[in-house]
Amino acid sequence: MKEKLNWLLSGTRTILNHQREIEKVRGETFNIFTILKMDKKETVSHTPFLAELLNPNGSHLMGNVFLKLFLALDPVKSVSNTALVNPEKIQVTENKHIGTVVIEDGKEAGGYIDIYLADNNNRSITIENKIDQKTEQPKQVVRYCNYNRLNNVVFYLTPFGTEPSEKSRAKLECNKDFHLLSYKTDIIKWLKECLKETGDNAILRQSIRQYIILLQKITFSMENEQERDLDILMLNHFEESSHIIANFTKAKGRIAEEARQRVIKMLKEKLDNDFNIYAGDNTDNNFSQIWVKYKAHDNEKCPLFFGLESFSPNTNEEMYVGVFSMAGKATDYCREQFSGEAFWPIYYSLEDENANEGINFFKGDILKKMSQDQEFKKKYVERIVSEVEKFIVLHKVSLLDFLDKSKYT
Repeated sequence: MKEKLNWLLSGTRTILNHQREIEKVRGETFNIFTILKMDKKETVSHTPFLAELLNPNGSHLMGNVFLKLFLALDPVKSVSNTALVNPEKIQVTENKHIGTVVIEDGKEAGGYIDIYLADNNNRSITIENKIDQKTEQPKQVVRYCNYNRLNNVVFYLTPFGTEPSEKSRAKLECNKDFHLLSYKTDIIKWLKECLKETGDNAILRQSIRQYIILLQKITFSMENEQERDLDILMLNHFEESSHIIANFTKAKGRIAEEARQRVIKMLKEKLDNDFNIYAGDNTDNNFSQIWVKYKAHDNEKCPLFFGLESFSPNTNEEMYVGVFSMAGKATDYCREQFSGEAFWPIYYSLEDENANEGINFFKGDILKKMSQDQEFKKKYVERIVSEVEKFIVLHKVSLLDFLDKSKYT
C-alpha cells in the first residue's frame, strides 16, 4: 500500500508541476485579479464581472452573445421556466433592490439580488452569487424565491455547486424550488465558450482568460489534458485514491484544530480579566469559531459579542474577526460601519504578517508548513492572536458601553 501511495502522490506531483510549467510559458502567473487582491471579493469583482458579460448592453459590445451561451448551459436550459425567457428582450440588473428584508415565516421578502435578468414579459432569472458562503443571510434564498414567484427561476452559484444552508433556504428543496450552479463546472465552461466568440478583441479575450485562470485557482481546476491525466492516474490507483480521500480531510482538520486550541489558550491568557473565551464548532465543520464574551454580559440574552471565524480547512475563505450578532439582525452599534451582513455587522479579514494575503486554513501550503515547522506554527498563531487583540481593543469600550445601555435584558 505504501509503495502504491508514493507512486500515486509522485504521479500527481508530476502532473501539477507540468501544469505550473504551462502557466509560466503562457505568462499566466500574472493575474490582475490576484495582484489587486480581488480573488474573493464577491461584490466588487465576481458579481460585476459576470453581470457585465451577461448584459446585452455591456461594454463588451457583443450584444446578447454571451447571454445566449449562458442560457444554453445544461443546468440552465434544463429548467423549463428559463426556456420561456426571451434573450432578445432581457435587461440585466446588478444588486437589484427588492424591498425591505422580512424574515417572518410565510412573509419572507426583500433584500438585494446579486444578478437579476428579466425580459419584457417579466419572466426572470435570479442568480445568487456565493463565492464566499459566510455571506449567507437569514432566509435569503426563500426571499428571492418569493420575488416574482410565478415567473422567477433562482440559481444559487458557489465555487463547487454547494447547497445553501438551512439558515438561507429554510424548508425549500434544491432542484425544485431553486437550482445550483458551480464556478468549477458551469461558469468556467461558459466562459470558455465566451472566449471563442471574442474574435480579434484582444482586451476582452485576455480579460475573460484572466478571470478563467482565477476561477481555476479558486476551484483547483486544471487544463483538460492535465485533468484527464490525473483522472487516469487516480482510477488506476483506485484503492489508494480512496484511502487518501478518506484520511486527508481528517489530517487537515487535526492540524487546524491544534492551531485553534493554541489560539484559545493564548486569548485566555491575554484577555482573562475582562472576557470569557469559548470554543465554537470544531474544524470538522465548515465554519469553526472562537467566541469572546464580556464577563459582565456573558448570558444567553446578550445580542452581541466578539468572534473569530473560520479555522476550518474545508471552506476556502479568509479568517476574520468581528462583532457577532446572535439574532442575525441589524444593530444600532456602529451602524456607520455596517458590513451589510446580518450575523457579522462589523468584521475584517486577518492578513498574514506581511499583509500580502489573508489568513486561510484552506491553503495547503499553510497547513503543510504548520505540520513541518513548529516555529512557523507558533508565529502564525501569535499573528492571529495579535490581530484579534487589535480588533477587540478598538471596539472594547464602545461595545461594552452599548451593551451596558441596551435593554436586551
